[in-house]
Amino acid sequence: MPRELYPIDDVPTKSIATEEIDSILKSKFLDLISAPLGGTVLDVSDEWFAPATNLLSPKTPIYSERQVFTGQWMDGWESRRHNRKPFDYVIIRLGVASGSIVGVEIDTAYFQGNEAPAISVEACFATNDSEVVGWKGERAGWETVVGRKECGPSKRHAWMAEANTKPYTHVRLNMYPDGGTARFRLYGVAIPILPDEKTVCDLAAATNGGMAADQIWLMAGRLLDLGLKIT
Repeated sequence: MPRELYPIDDVPTKSIATEEIDSILKSKFLDLISAPLGGTVLDVSDEWFAPATNLLSPKTPIYSERQVFTGQWMDGWESRRHNRKPFDYVIIRLGVASGSIVGVEIDTAYFQGNEAPAISVEACFATNDSEVVGWKGERAGWETVVGRKECGPSKRHAWMAEANTKPYTHVRLNMYPDGGTARFRLYGVAIPILPDEKTVCDLAAATNGGMAADQIWLMAGRLLDLGLKIT
């Protein structure tokens, strides 16, 4: 497929300065694809140099001079060069039942010269993983969340997505045309999927949208449980 024929919508987004990512996104919203939450890589076009599962790690990327059979070990996802398709991609199922997307972070930490020159992010709502994987690098049911954005070396990049409450279950990160990315964060709010009104659901669970509203009082409650006096 010629690169110029794949349509990526230029949806409204707002760039976030690196030093403001934590206060605007990380501290207020869930990372909907974090591995501990249940985010899962379903398919990837190429991961010759480093596996796409690294994208979902909650840990800060690290640098290492360790050598592996493909060259230097990299803490992230890295594909081979000279891709003939429009982009390399990874398809991920959210770790929550579904979620609305507020913002996206792409961290290219320690990728210098081998980073992805540009990215885009698409999402969809689907109940069948196999159907989504079958779309691979085609448009199919994907909707643009963040249009094509340039990425620089070894830096955290972030964008606020267009405001809406639409739920999504899967996301696809595209790298143009190839290269490497250390971490991918998809910030938002979990939305439970209830089959019927009789379904019992733990609404306090993170996977269903539960979030701590006040850390101070949560800690105070824990101290009381332990029989400690609060002054």
